[in-house]
Formats: sequence, C-alpha cells, structure tokens
Amino acid sequence: MTSTMHAAHLAALRADRDRLWGHLAQVMRETSPTSTRALLGGAAYQGACDRYQAARKESA
Repeated sequence: MTSTMHAAHLAALRADRDRLWGHLAQVMRETSPTSTRALLGGAAYQGACDRYQAARKESA
C-alpha cells in the first residue's frame, strides 16, 4: 500500500469513526442514561460520555 493509499484509508476510517460517534451522541441525547449504560456496559459508557463531552467542548 502506498503512502497515498494509506492516508486515504486512514481518512476513511476517521470519517467512519466520527459518523459512529455522532450516532452514539444522538442515542445518548434521546435515551436515558440508564438505558445507554445498559446498552454499552459501564466502561464503554464512561468512555462514550467522555468523548461526547469533549466533542461538545470542541464544537462550542
């Protein structure tokens, strides 16, 4: 894989990651914290909360 192909692949992965985090943020806004925690599990829920808060700070 050339460096250009590698960079394009990484950019696509980042876009997918950002799209998934956006979807998760929407789910977190629309559901209760208890439901989201049950869906994700404790550690994943905390990580998602941290990421969501960081994204809110970046967009402000």
